[in-house]
Amino acid sequence: MQKLTLTYAETRRLYGKEVYHRPSRFIGELPEECVEEVRLRATVSRPVSHQRMGTPMVENDSGYKLGQRVRHAKFGEGTIVNMEGSGEHSRLQVAFQGQGIKWLVAAYARLESV
Repeated sequence: MQKLTLTYAETRRLYGKEVYHRPSRFIGELPEECVEEVRLRATVSRPVSHQRMGTPMVENDSGYKLGQRVRHAKFGEGTIVNMEGSGEHSRLQVAFQGQGIKWLVAAYARLESV
């Protein structure tokens, strides 16, 4: 049996800001039993903001911010790592501890701030 290892940078610093990246969409097309996710640390850490005090992290009109800690009824606690769209139909990418990264629609996610 052959083994293939794929890696990616989950975060990078670009022009002084943390930029979050997602794994290749092709990984989602592989059977789950063929994919083993290995992380260097067991928990997702809160992103560090190097912006001036009082300046909010990136926020869209859904009321959520990148780096915000949230709780979901099914997936537990997580950190918002990406956002797309605007308003109630914006999509949030949340990295959940022990559950992986999930895309959720803001209007239906029922997320609580932690």
